[in-house]
Amino acid sequence: MRWTLVTQQVAMKHPDLAIFMQRQRFDWSFSTWLLIAMALSLTGCPAEIGRLAHGDPSVQVVVRTDPPGAKVIVDGKELGLSPVTFHDPSGSQKTFTIEVQKEGYEPVLRVVERKWDTMRLTYQLDPVYFYALDILPATKDMTLSSTSRQEPRRLEPLPRKASDVDTVPNPKRGAKERNAVALVIGISKYRDEAIPQVLYARRDAEMMAAYLVAVGGVSRSKIKLLTDEGATLSDLSAYVEEWLPRRVFKETTVFVYYAGHGTPNVATGKAFLLPYDGHADFQNKLYPLERLYENLERLSAKEVVVMLDSCFSGATGRSVLPVGARPVGIAIENPVLASKKLVVLAASTGTQISSDYEKEQHGLFTYFLLKGLRGEADSDASGTVDVHELYDYTSNKVASVASEELNRDQTPVLQPSLEQLGERRRTQLTFLGQ
Repeated sequence: MRWTLVTQQVAMKHPDLAIFMQRQRFDWSFSTWLLIAMALSLTGCPAEIGRLAHGDPSVQVVVRTDPPGAKVIVDGKELGLSPVTFHDPSGSQKTFTIEVQKEGYEPVLRVVERKWDTMRLTYQLDPVYFYALDILPATKDMTLSSTSRQEPRRLEPLPRKASDVDTVPNPKRGAKERNAVALVIGISKYRDEAIPQVLYARRDAEMMAAYLVAVGGVSRSKIKLLTDEGATLSDLSAYVEEWLPRRVFKETTVFVYYAGHGTPNVATGKAFLLPYDGHADFQNKLYPLERLYENLERLSAKEVVVMLDSCFSGATGRSVLPVGARPVGIAIENPVLASKKLVVLAASTGTQISSDYEKEQHGLFTYFLLKGLRGEADSDASGTVDVHELYDYTSNKVASVASEELNRDQTPVLQPSLEQLGERRRTQLTFLGQ
């Protein structure tokens, strides 16, 4: 009697397994059924059905998180709280876009390639955190991990007081979070060890993220920091083209910051960002600057502010050339920038170098961006720093230091120009209080 009850319950709960057993015409003993029932009751899901049912084209994906209870979204559809199991009954889908969200933790967004009938993905969630000395101690890993990817590395804490901008300003009384989203990218080292390191790019990005939270009014839950191996081509594509659109609305201000190598196409004069796994010799491993602008333009945002500490001359500094090519100046302007939405602050013209500033252990452009955002660019003492104030300040400071200390030309660029921006020149970047 008990044996009959057990078999019925297992068959009702897991019909796929029952059908498989019938097809194979196995002589299932009471003890075998009992062991299976116990195993399934402990796991709570038939994790091996896809592996057992040979010939069944369906794919079963099990998503777990540490800690559990995170919202799991697959291809834009919310499936519930982790652990979650889902199927692709048709077997036709080659990739899945998986997003994991839990309040107080960094979100995960991954494009996962289907490789087995049964796939298990486990994500270690990291607390919302930036490597800023005055926000939280540098004790946590920034990298999200999955069983399908390499183990996360431990990042070193920032050295104490290497530069005056490494002390994050405290939000002033009256400063409030605003409707804003930020994507911050910094790549210091690349998977291909032949590509020169960008000495301070990761550090630049970490501090920019901290500043946007501290004085830019961006909520910690609405900012994403991508660094080094966490800034692959698929990561850039996913966060620019999927993560941002889901968080941007009509009145949203969007901040996008990039520090790392740029590279030109010598034949066409087009500019590209170099992701962690990219290579200057292969365009399908690069992220086109034009593609970035076009995707940002399509956002339903009030305004989009882009800051690029990179260069595209192919000379030295924060740029690389394809093998065998000669340094070439390119035009970084784009027709999209004539829109009424985008504002771009770039580290240099298309023929110049974006310099590192060893004295302060930051990119030269980013160092003065941070100084300006913390208050030095507030020329009218209004308690806010807006676009034209930040551009005036950084362009003067960068040009002066580049000439006098580094013996080179570097002139930051604003697109569109101040004249073309009109009232948008007063777009507020940081609130400092009075």
